[in-house]
Amino acid sequence: MNTLKRSQAIALQTRRELCAANASPWNHSSLARSRSLVVAKRRRERILACLAFVMLVVAWDATLRLDERMSPPRMRMSHAVEMSGELQTMTAVE
Repeated sequence: MNTLKRSQAIALQTRRELCAANASPWNHSSLARSRSLVVAKRRRERILACLAFVMLVVAWDATLRLDERMSPPRMRMSHAVEMSGELQTMTAVE
């Protein structure tokens, strides 16, 4: 029973020593790196959230347009001339 309490106390003590070692003034570079990683992760999450929101709006708009009636596409003038020319040649051959 005493050994269990001692091992827990030793574990807590080593954790405190590790935290104190990490907080030492010689370790600023690792803190700066971890902070920059956190900032980069937050930036990526915000960008992905914005992109997801834009995709949601685009998809929502597309689903609202599914029920709209649309006129058939107009024939271009060049296609209309070709079609009339083909019809004339077909009727002239017969």
